[in-house]
Amino acid sequence: MKIIAHGRVQPFTALITIASNLVATAIFLALALVSIVATPMIVKRALAGVIKTAEEAKRIDTGSRGIRLSEDKVPREIGPLVRGVNEALDRLDESYNRQHRFIASAAHELRTPIAILRMKIDAATDMGLRSLLPDVSRLATLSEQLLDLHRLDNGAPSDRIDLVAIARLVAADLAPVLIASGKAIEVIVEKPRMIMGNSGSIERALINLIQNAVEHGGDEVIVRVNGPSVAVEDNGLGIPGDHHERVLEPFHRLRPRSSGAGLGLNLVKQVVDHHGGRITIAEAPRGGAIVRLEFTAVS
Repeated sequence: MKIIAHGRVQPFTALITIASNLVATAIFLALALVSIVATPMIVKRALAGVIKTAEEAKRIDTGSRGIRLSEDKVPREIGPLVRGVNEALDRLDESYNRQHRFIASAAHELRTPIAILRMKIDAATDMGLRSLLPDVSRLATLSEQLLDLHRLDNGAPSDRIDLVAIARLVAADLAPVLIASGKAIEVIVEKPRMIMGNSGSIERALINLIQNAVEHGGDEVIVRVNGPSVAVEDNGLGIPGDHHERVLEPFHRLRPRSSGAGLGLNLVKQVVDHHGGRITIAEAPRGGAIVRLEFTAVS
């Protein structure tokens, strides 16, 4: 249906039309302004729980097990997803714990037969049997390294540690063996300092560093303590720059025919990470390598 009209528009009618348009425009602008201001606030408030859950997810890694995502403040539609992720994390943690217990139990069980085998070989007069001693020693070292990895999960470091005392103790324990094989070891103290840590794990880390230095051709090893850091320097073949990060990975061997299992430097890195420290590798002035462990000093 069409309505056709003609004639002059009365002033009153035009005034009503203009006023209606102004009111409609004002209402439209007010609604638009409210939408622009209020919509982000509403969305942000509605997604606050999702943002919190995302921040929690960022903190999940291999070194912080046990963290679960919050379900209380997420929208109902996202709740099943968060519960599913938490259930998956439960299964992963349980699987890790089972594997960890198995490795620790196996390492403990291996220590006794390895020790017995070593004593029998030491007492043997047959040179063929005595030639097996390095392989048995390698097995003993591997079992100790596996136990060290197990010990790292037993709480945060909480003891005041004297790095100088640990360095001198390790050097004194290894000196007879090194000297007998034509090697030399020296401890240099530049600045003593106490740190917070676990003496057993730091001691094993230093032993691994020294053994690694000797294994790769070094016949002179210097253990240098400078404040909250300790460095092991050798005059061996060194570590190429493109391998400085890779040698810290588990089972990585710098040389394929190396007799080690590739766990020594990785264990050292895990010890340092467990203490919240840092490990760096540099080239030594004498052509070898310098592996430096940096910890947090305490007053």
